Amino acid sequence: MISLTLLATRGRSALFAALAALLLAPGASAHAQAANDEVQQRERCVQVFAWLSLEQVRFGQAASWIRRSSYPFLQRIAEMAQMCPSFAISITGHTDSVGDPAFNQQLSLQRAEAVAKFLAELGVARDRLIVTGKGDAEPVEDNDTAFGRQRNRRIELRLVPAGES
Repeated sequence: MISLTLLATRGRSALFAALAALLLAPGASAHAQAANDEVQQRERCVQVFAWLSLEQVRFGQAASWIRRSSYPFLQRIAEMAQMCPSFAISITGHTDSVGDPAFNQQLSLQRAEAVAKFLAELGVARDRLIVTGKGDAEPVEDNDTAFGRQRNRRIELRLVPAGES
């Protein structure tokens, strides 16, 4: 098994290369491979995507433009989408609770749309991208602290079997 901790210390490019190799690794035997290829490929996609989606997409303050520092991450997501054609990507925008709730709702949707547009420009079919904005409705931390507000301003990316939403 590949040591992801060791690879993480070598940088994200090495980690992504190792994860992609894991994704494309063949099954244990020819007979089992024939019966389980699709299931194994789907499991690998889910595992690799879970590792990749730990990173955050960064935006301008109170804006929906994506910061350049997020481009490499989104490029890796697009590459994963190409390797996992039986999945769609759910893109959900979230905000903290500071400001007008209606503005936050709209901002979360605009940010999710910006990510979908970026991925589509990198070759991910638009019909494989499911966009949702949740505003401040689903915090992961307390909005009373700067740390909590920062964690609540996020884009969640998850794989969804194609045809589900």
